[in-house]
Amino acid sequence: MRGRTLLWTPLALGLPAPLLFAAIERLDLRQMVEKAGGAVVGRIESVTSTLHELPDVGEHVFTHVRVVGTDLYTGAPADVTVSFIGGRFGDLELYCCEQPSAAELRVGNRVLAFHKWTPGMGGGEGMNGLYASHGGIFQILSGPKGEVVLGKGDGYAVSANTPFLTLQAEANAIRATLPGRKNR
Repeated sequence: MRGRTLLWTPLALGLPAPLLFAAIERLDLRQMVEKAGGAVVGRIESVTSTLHELPDVGEHVFTHVRVVGTDLYTGAPADVTVSFIGGRFGDLELYCCEQPSAAELRVGNRVLAFHKWTPGMGGGEGMNGLYASHGGIFQILSGPKGEVVLGKGDGYAVSANTPFLTLQAEANAIRATLPGRKNR
């Protein structure tokens, strides 16, 4: 049996991008902290996919990335699965131009992932959507001076390579200024 590959963008489906949570936004760190519901720092433990029937749209593959580590803001243990539209399920491959690359999603990678609970995502059951698609996940590498979060360029929450502890302190300082979202 031959596989099927679909290529789409949210606009090609005739849907507003935020509805499917597959939208790259030009965000600095402050905007990301303000908009995302949370952030997890840890290792990718698994990458799985599911198939969902979306009303008036058809079958869609969702990829689920389980990250085990700590909450960026509180340091509390965290085991969070972040999801996005696109990926492979059996013989069906759905490619979304805004999904993270396979290299970013390797099991064992250390990452920072910003996410937001979206009740209608995945056909109505709800998921922690990877905020801003590939713009919401950043690789973390160890170096001689400690861990570094790899930047993705202008327009991303982490635009340049940044020491992890510096980024964490900046994110916590931003979060402390937000109404109703003070650190515990």
